[in-house]
Amino acid sequence: MDEDIDIEADRWIEGMLNERAPENIIEIKRNQNDKAWWCEDISLNMKKGDCLYRRAVINREEVDWKNFKEKRNEIVEIIRKQKADYYKRKIDEYKDDAVVM
Repeated sequence: MDEDIDIEADRWIEGMLNERAPENIIEIKRNQNDKAWWCEDISLNMKKGDCLYRRAVINREEVDWKNFKEKRNEIVEIIRKQKADYYKRKIDEYKDDAVVM
């Protein structure tokens, strides 16, 4: 009899926990530095861009938004250039041996 009560109590507690605090699957972001084309210049510019974004959101000044957008576009250009250079180097490195690539 006591076992039945314990089992039912465990089921009830587990059901309440699953209802109130369900298990969540957490995805871990990859570190930007895992990317071969990533460089310190990109990281520094992104930090500056984050500061400009926060300033623009807080102040709501047109000048601050303009500065943020210019920095954002600069970061995009740097990333595109770094990626293009990296893949161009890799293609040149393996142009004679396509199997390795």
